[in-house]
Amino acid sequence: MRIVFAETPSPWLVTVKAQVSLGMLYLATILEHNSYDVRYERPDSVDDFTGYGDADILCLGGTSLEYPTTLECARKFKASFPDVPIFFGGVHATALYADVAGDKAFDAICVGEGEDVILNMVRDVELGELEMLYTADKPIADLDTIPFPHRSLVEGVHGKSLFSLGEQYKGTESESIITSRGCPNRCAFCASKSMWGRHIRYRSVDNVIDEVRGIVESSDVRQIGVWDDTLTVNKKRCIEFCNKVAEFDIAWKCLGRAASLDKELCAALVRGGCKEIGLGFESGDQRVLDFLHKDVSVGAMLQGSNNAMDAGINVRGLFMVGTPGEQVDTSELTNDYIDELGINAVSLFLFTPLPGSPIWDDPAEFNCEILTKDFTKYNEYGYIMENGKKTRHVFEPVVHNKFLTLDQMKDNVERMRSYIENTNRMNKG
Repeated sequence: MRIVFAETPSPWLVTVKAQVSLGMLYLATILEHNSYDVRYERPDSVDDFTGYGDADILCLGGTSLEYPTTLECARKFKASFPDVPIFFGGVHATALYADVAGDKAFDAICVGEGEDVILNMVRDVELGELEMLYTADKPIADLDTIPFPHRSLVEGVHGKSLFSLGEQYKGTESESIITSRGCPNRCAFCASKSMWGRHIRYRSVDNVIDEVRGIVESSDVRQIGVWDDTLTVNKKRCIEFCNKVAEFDIAWKCLGRAASLDKELCAALVRGGCKEIGLGFESGDQRVLDFLHKDVSVGAMLQGSNNAMDAGINVRGLFMVGTPGEQVDTSELTNDYIDELGINAVSLFLFTPLPGSPIWDDPAEFNCEILTKDFTKYNEYGYIMENGKKTRHVFEPVVHNKFLTLDQMKDNVERMRSYIENTNRMNKG
């Protein structure tokens, strides 16, 4: 059996092929450990899928924003190789498995974590007993039992520059790791719980350190992205990780929760080699934070961000615009808040309702209406491809926040985006 894993091409990204998909690489590794012939591909375009005809199984994954392109890839492949089964999994498949099955582009769908399911799917192909739906019975209790992703399956550069302000601390290439699964927070816009649940599961710190050691000893890469939903949620564990990873001469970045960043934790992050942390501020309007169930105050986030910067960590501020709960003055409040934070890198995301999130499941609870579920209208982040170039796109709301008219929503977006661009804070990576 030859099994090909192929990432969805993402030409709309500012940096194409910025990071390898860890989720698919984990599954490819499990199959390789079980003596299957596995190949991992990172195609440039949908047309590349006509070149995978030597596969006995094609495995695809992706987010909701990528789904229209993933669907196109599957149909392109199936038109040339109708007898080769296509597997699909990930957060979109998990949240909307019935809709995905209805698209009739895939032969089998994995719902939930795939590590305990992928072998059954492949063996059912061998037995001629493949089913449409495979569901993980329960979350994997011991994440240390999952083998480290076999990075040699991926040819070429696995990850590109990590840092928002253009720093190259240890070269230009990077690797990715994840040390936990899940998030205990209840943000209304997040779909994490549909995949992992609200309970957070951790790898042991020593297990993570062994993976970092393997990266350092087998390559020249010295920059790592730690892509947990929030690395800093467990202070004791985070400090232990920082103390142990300090033995390696690496630079890394992570995602965190601003309110968790006290001075002791920030000092540990610096000691461990953390150069940048991405913080989900979302808005400088407390009314919006409350509406989105962030369970935090603008003051607590400001203090945590200040602690990080005082310790010498660059802060990348993650903000959303066009969200439920916004009001006419939200943009000005947020722009003033960004000034008060004093951060230099701001990533501004146009709000989209993600399948599996509370807002998707019950928009009326959040005083909004989802105007379209056509995912081709979701994936633009303010930029689209025109004649091979990335061009700014005119914002068209996919959700109507009923505090505002659609024109007021558009105006809020434009005022906030223009302010961030004009103050040279916009980070488009």
